[in-house]
Amino acid sequence: MKKVVRITESELAEIVKKVLKESEVDEGILSNIINKFRGKKPAVKPSFSHYEIPASARLSPKVQELIKKMPQVVKMGPKLEGLFNRHRVDLNHFQNDIRDLARKHKTLGMAESSSNLMFHIIRNAKKGQNIEVRKLYELANDVKKEMEYAKRQMPMPKEGGILNKNKNYKTQMNDWYNFLYPEIGTLSRFISDFETLIKK
Repeated sequence: MKKVVRITESELAEIVKKVLKESEVDEGILSNIINKFRGKKPAVKPSFSHYEIPASARLSPKVQELIKKMPQVVKMGPKLEGLFNRHRVDLNHFQNDIRDLARKHKTLGMAESSSNLMFHIIRNAKKGQNIEVRKLYELANDVKKEMEYAKRQMPMPKEGGILNKNKNYKTQMNDWYNFLYPEIGTLSRFISDFETLIKK
């Protein structure tokens, strides 16, 4: 049986002082106790929903850094044309899939909008024309980020217990695992080839 230890306010004050001397606490429950003892209000961290954060800020620091270094506009030449031609068929399938999936999953609405803008650039690209490569690269990464977010929002199927066994659990798990898996793979390959071309 656990012992109940009673301490006075002055003893608690001494314990808190000792903790303050021995270690610096930035976050957690203990910091709130210390701040209360000091007469300070606990710091409230700002909370933002996924869609309140600008698209560019949702991208990784590595991607953001590459975007800054990237030329804004590049004239369409053989290398850029080759990139678009290599991925054109897969990307056409990709856009059709995203359009169909967006009708079922509201979280893919932003991904569909960004993919439409992305494909508008690719489809209208002609030899000798100025292509907004920075915008295209940013859109591609934004679509990928939106798909990853949508995948995380997808609830995992429940197996159930002895009395309420989910008979379709394996099928549902397979669907859950494969949700957006091929689409993310298609776009990742395009982005990877894009990065290789730009770095050259």
